[in-house]
Amino acid sequence: MKRTLLFLFSLLFTGSFVFAQKTYPTTSPTHKQQHTLTKRSTPFWSDDFSDAGTWEITNGTGNNDNWVIGTNGPSGSYKIDKIQSTTASNGFALYDSDKMCSHNQDGYLTNKTPIDCSSHSNIVLSFESFYRKYKDNIFVEVSNDGTNWTSFEIHGDYGANDMDPTNPTYESLFIGSIADGQSTVYIRFRFKSLSEGCDYSWQVDDVKLTELPKIELGVTCVDTPSVVVAGTHSVSYSVTNNGGDTIHNFNVQYIIDDTDTSIIDSIKNQAIAYGKSLIFDHSALYNFSDAKDYKIKFIITNVNSDSDEVAENNIDSTYIQVVSEFVQMKALHEVFTASTCPPCATANPVLDGVVYQHNEDKATLVKYQVNWPGSGDPYYNSETATRVSYYSVTGVPTFKVNGIITEDGASYTQEKLNSHASTSTNSIISGTAKVTGTSISLNVNFTSKTQIKGT
Repeated sequence: MKRTLLFLFSLLFTGSFVFAQKTYPTTSPTHKQQHTLTKRSTPFWSDDFSDAGTWEITNGTGNNDNWVIGTNGPSGSYKIDKIQSTTASNGFALYDSDKMCSHNQDGYLTNKTPIDCSSHSNIVLSFESFYRKYKDNIFVEVSNDGTNWTSFEIHGDYGANDMDPTNPTYESLFIGSIADGQSTVYIRFRFKSLSEGCDYSWQVDDVKLTELPKIELGVTCVDTPSVVVAGTHSVSYSVTNNGGDTIHNFNVQYIIDDTDTSIIDSIKNQAIAYGKSLIFDHSALYNFSDAKDYKIKFIITNVNSDSDEVAENNIDSTYIQVVSEFVQMKALHEVFTASTCPPCATANPVLDGVVYQHNEDKATLVKYQVNWPGSGDPYYNSETATRVSYYSVTGVPTFKVNGIITEDGASYTQEKLNSHASTSTNSIISGTAKVTGTSISLNVNFTSKTQIKGT
């Protein structure tokens, strides 16, 4: 009982305020194809699949596993959700591989009437999509004569069972090398699965061709850590090319708290293509001497020795928090147990052996005795009931770490404890406690390692 009480005090005094066919994925892949067009990008051609007659449906296998255009979503045994595209209500294109399941699929969907791009340059193809991969591959193919095709694989980085992270996703491809200045441009969507041919599905809608600005470089994020210890640090930033021209050079500087301006860096000899991003460290380090929040603003100018056509994203700001030092946060272990619980008798000795073995500087253990499953526990109290309700505990033993993670006490190890105790904090709570009868009085001190705002 004494050790539990001491660890409770430690918790209060040091902390942070702080063929197996398809299976559903546990994580979503990085969406590398997605790219947002600038707000000056106005489509000069579009199709929302409201008229199925504008598209030609064929396949390369000679069977009937074809694209369909309509308003019904996938309906196979392993169906994914219907696409939630902008104009889904008036039709979209669907290749339902799982429903057809011929084990030999190669479906094409091609615009029938050639698109006249003769007066356009820096052309981007964009569309809304929803897709899940098994063993298939999906492509967008572009031609300027209807015979010779250039193929772009979509989500070639996906593995089996990976799925788009949002419904829909917004895909875009720079096709200027094929379509710029051409009068007979064709687009076709291709679903290919020659070996499996029984995958999930791909849905496509709202296809557009857009003419990009020639020069358009944006600061897309500031890649500086959000919390640092006071001292001299490099200041980093990321830029993305949103225009048709490859970016070779630009100037950049940063301003701290709207007053302290850095020197200008001249970035040269680059080759940043459309949709590509690069991260740079500014050559001028900055001394973040005070424990407080700092505002950092980046400004880009003289892109390709010219004027950027979309100036509003040439400036980006963020804040970083500077602390005087980092303090290790004790990992909070909370165990719901009972004297009438046989499995608890197995888990408790293992957990106690780990936490109480030379870990008093990095871990806190609090146990809550519940009044079930047996006739009751003599150590149960109303505070336990409050915590049981907070975590929605329905059985014992239940073991929570840092208020979030559920662990198994019977298999807990030093390695797991170390991983939970690896978090740092910018505040310290310290103090003393006095027990008088059934009352506890606390004298608490709070020390912050950074500037505190608000009340």
